Amino acid sequence: MLPNAQLKGWQKRWFSVDEAGVMNYYSDPMQESFRRAQKDEPILLTKVTTITSNNISSTHFELNLGDKTLELRAPEKDQAVFKTILACFAKLKEIGAITCEIQVAM
Repeated sequence: MLPNAQLKGWQKRWFSVDEAGVMNYYSDPMQESFRRAQKDEPILLTKVTTITSNNISSTHFELNLGDKTLELRAPEKDQAVFKTILACFAKLKEIGAITCEIQVAM
C-alpha cells in the first residue's frame, strides 16, 4: 500500500431507476434532485454490459459499464432487498430498457 493511501469503504447511497433505464443516485434520501453527489449526470443502464454477482451472501453485485465498474450492495446485506433489486433489473430487461446479461451465481 502506498504511504498515506486510504482505503475507501462502502458509502450509503439511494437510487432511483426509471422505465427508460436511467439510474440516478444521491447521498441524502431527502435530496430533491435525485442526482449524483459528485456529478450532475445519471447512469444510463443501456451502457451496462453485464450485471454480475458471485457473492450473493454479501448481496454484492457489479454493474459493468465497459470503461468502469460500479460495485453495489444491498443495505445491511438484506437478502430480500437484494432479490428485489435483481427482480427490478430483470423487469427492465423484459421491457427492453436494458439489454445486458444478468449473471448471478446462486
